[in-house]
Amino acid sequence: MNKLLFVKILVCFLTVLLVLGALTALGTIYKKVNEKPQESLIVLNQSKNSYIADYKIEKNDIYIHIKEKNAPDKLVIVDKFAKTPNITILLSQE
Repeated sequence: MNKLLFVKILVCFLTVLLVLGALTALGTIYKKVNEKPQESLIVLNQSKNSYIADYKIEKNDIYIHIKEKNAPDKLVIVDKFAKTPNITILLSQE
């Protein structure tokens, strides 16, 4: 009789652990699905005479074409996830 009682208690305990684990997993999945993406700010530090002529987003990089009066055009490459620093390429006016 004692063995049967022990088995019943063990089954109840394992059932409670299973239900708690399932609820924890569902709660974690729900939080991940409804998580808002992080916002990031990109500062280009360009002069007042400059403006963004064009931009293109490819995979993890943002390519920004900046035009400025009396200066060569610039191409700024920015990693969307800030894994690498900004890269600025001066384009000749020829």
